Amino acid sequence: GKVDDKPQIKEKYYTIIEEEAEHLLALVNKLLTISKLENKKLILNKWDIHIEPIINDLVEKAKAKSTKPIEVKTFLEVKNVLADEQYLTEAIANLIDNAVKYSKDEIELSIKTFDTDRYVLLKVRDNGIGMTKEEQQVIFDKFGRAAIHEKNRKGGVSGFGLGLNYVDQVMRAHGGKVTVASEKDKFSEFTLYIPKI
Repeated sequence: GKVDDKPQIKEKYYTIIEEEAEHLLALVNKLLTISKLENKKLILNKWDIHIEPIINDLVEKAKAKSTKPIEVKTFLEVKNVLADEQYLTEAIANLIDNAVKYSKDEIELSIKTFDTDRYVLLKVRDNGIGMTKEEQQVIFDKFGRAAIHEKNRKGGVSGFGLGLNYVDQVMRAHGGKVTVASEKDKFSEFTLYIPKI
């Protein structure tokens, strides 16, 4: 009742509560999905999907949420992939969100797809804070980022590290993989290997 006579503050608090509740729900769903993936109980619904509108939508959402300017360059040599749309979309969203979260003052993103014999490669590259070789070794582990943060409380990579473990698990379930190339204070580039069959 303390803010009943202050509708603007009340609305602000309601919005914060709603956003945090949605964040917690997404986190719980991610944990449940990771658990299913780890126990080989997640059933993928793979079909031929057009990824250009998915990427465009994720980029627009990232721009809308970010307080920093974002410049995105896309080059899609391949526009269709065989994948589970829901889980692949979430995996790509994780990579874009990380690029924004661990960025410098101005964000430059590059999203590309390439064709190889066995895979379609989808690359997300940023100009952010990058990672050391040590960080790259554990970045896909569950809670890997939290472990890094414990070692370096003054800054660097923070967060629980569920996002990249999720991406790793989703790509494994597809029969593919995710890799990272990075240089501290310069860039990070994640590559999704999406099998053609």
